[in-house]
Amino acid sequence: MLDGSINSARIVETEQILIIHPAIEVAIENARKERTLPSLDDLPRETELLETLRGNVESWQSSIAAVVNQDVPPLTSLQHELALWECYGRELSALCGQLCNREDVLLVAEWFQKTRDELVILDLLRNTGLQEHLERTHKFTDFLTGVECLLCELCSATNLAALNHVVDQIFPFVYKTVRRVPYPNRRSLPLINEISREFNTQLARILSGLSLIDVPYTTCENHFVDAATVFETWRKHCREFSCVAREVGRRRAERFIPIKVVTPHYVLQERVREFQELRHKHARLEELPQSGDAYEVFKTVELVDISPEGQVAWEMAKHLYSEKIQSVN
Repeated sequence: MLDGSINSARIVETEQILIIHPAIEVAIENARKERTLPSLDDLPRETELLETLRGNVESWQSSIAAVVNQDVPPLTSLQHELALWECYGRELSALCGQLCNREDVLLVAEWFQKTRDELVILDLLRNTGLQEHLERTHKFTDFLTGVECLLCELCSATNLAALNHVVDQIFPFVYKTVRRVPYPNRRSLPLINEISREFNTQLARILSGLSLIDVPYTTCENHFVDAATVFETWRKHCREFSCVAREVGRRRAERFIPIKVVTPHYVLQERVREFQELRHKHARLEELPQSGDAYEVFKTVELVDISPEGQVAWEMAKHLYSEKIQSVN
């Protein structure tokens, strides 16, 4: 995450962008001493000064454009992305503030307006795209702040219904925003992938707490229904995001990237589906002698452990269960 010292350093750097001839500073300092407003009459009428001021303004445009068009590093995490755009926004705001408030800049702008009929500040804002980029940065920051709040809700969901509710909010918030805000696919896709990973983590945590292996069959069935609802909600919104991303990518002529959302929860979803089928079959066998002993083998494994070791343990439990059931029959 970008720390405060980096943010401050970047803003200090912007103060070095609008370089002005020393004669302007002298005129302003003299006006301060006399407690008057700086005036064009206080400036020398040297041709060299006027040419230098023209060069100063041209250098402002180049320097501001360099800040506006600087490369933005790829998205690594939501936290870093939000800090990045907040820092960039402060940098652009600092530049806008200097253009509109610095006495020396305003004095130069006044000179160009009265002697050349040029609106230097407005031209700079328009030609460099500074104002447009600042507004866009604020929109990005607002968007990312909203995602952060919803992601916090997702990570604090304590049951499947709450998790489903957040999924039903966070996806539409993302794809409805990227429709109207030019947040590019190369950034929105990694953002969705981070949400997907957090969803998988929270889903596993909730399912683990439900003790699906231990609870009565009817209770387990209710949990299966809730889980199916969550999976369907995710699938529906994931498909909608993909459609929106492709649509806006074409409309904005963005560089093509494949829109493929990572779905680590698919492995867990398949495990739940597999266990659901097993419990259905076992419910019909519960009247058989020793069928309960066969089912006990599942109580030695963690249902939501989808690691390689967990997969081995699960397959072994299924094999032992089948052997015991066959011996009962």
